Amino acid sequence: MLFGGTTPVMIVWLVDLTGDKLAITWYLAALAALSLAAVAIARRRFGIR
Repeated sequence: MLFGGTTPVMIVWLVDLTGDKLAITWYLAALAALSLAAVAIARRRFGIR
């Protein structure tokens, strides 16, 4: 995972910035959406069904 090493730092920063302990959820949801978009683009580009 590309963001695996920076995840703890990003989570602490997001929780401190927002004061919301659900920032972890939003971070993971954003990365999941980014991953889904990357897979969709790769499938279209390489013609994978």
